[in-house]
Amino acid sequence: MKHLIYILCGMMTMATAFADTDICRKRNTAVILLSKSTDGTSMTSDASARTWSVTFDYTTLSVLNNTSQTISGIAACNEISGTANTANTALFTTTSDEGSNCWCEMWAPAHSYWTFTQTYQSDAACASGCAADCANMVKTSTAFRTGMFSAIW
Repeated sequence: MKHLIYILCGMMTMATAFADTDICRKRNTAVILLSKSTDGTSMTSDASARTWSVTFDYTTLSVLNNTSQTISGIAACNEISGTANTANTALFTTTSDEGSNCWCEMWAPAHSYWTFTQTYQSDAACASGCAADCANMVKTSTAFRTGMFSAIW
């Protein structure tokens, strides 16, 4: 059934491209593109706010007259360990939690579940390095992006 929907939408998209009408275009809709295999071009992070962002060379979000090439999110450290590059759909944590295990959550252009990066030597090391770790993993790791992009809700 999923393939049929993709085929129908693809056919409608092709029809829109060849006809001068907007069949699928509606207000308050967005097109999101997330490429698991494409590395980012730059990154930023803020350890104190536990935020991160990564810029890509493709449009990640398109909304009528607005586009973005950025994926951004937050980082959290806690006592719950995980498996590298794997999301936890049952985890609830916040940026103010403390621990040595680093977790990353994408907030834009879509919202993901928390994805595990690594365990640090101490709570302080996690607090100072987790946001940069999240940005670096999203920028450079296909395995990490696969785990995060596969866990969007």
